[in-house]
Amino acid sequence: MIGLKRGTVKLKKHDPNWAKLFKKEKKLLLGKFPNVILEISNGGSTTIPTIPAKPIIDVFAVAPSLKDAESIRTDLEKLGYEYRGKEGVPERVLYVRLKKKNNF
Repeated sequence: MIGLKRGTVKLKKHDPNWAKLFKKEKKLLLGKFPNVILEISNGGSTTIPTIPAKPIIDVFAVAPSLKDAESIRTDLEKLGYEYRGKEGVPERVLYVRLKKKNNF
């Protein structure tokens, strides 16, 4: 299982399936938004097989502009993502895919 209740921190033993889940999500997003998402990478503790990790897959997507990143908000919400805005970080828009709405 992937994800945590908001405000919870819990580490789990590395799961090799996390890389597969990232690849599946990357393929979905690049296929759905080929003109908006230029590049997708994976980061965070789930990418390091030798350490325990929070079971949260960090997906970093690059868009030509913030306007472009926000233009796909409705479609991302249909996929189970929640829009969180900039959350105090300039030049970034945060979307979170909620555990209860996804296939993880």
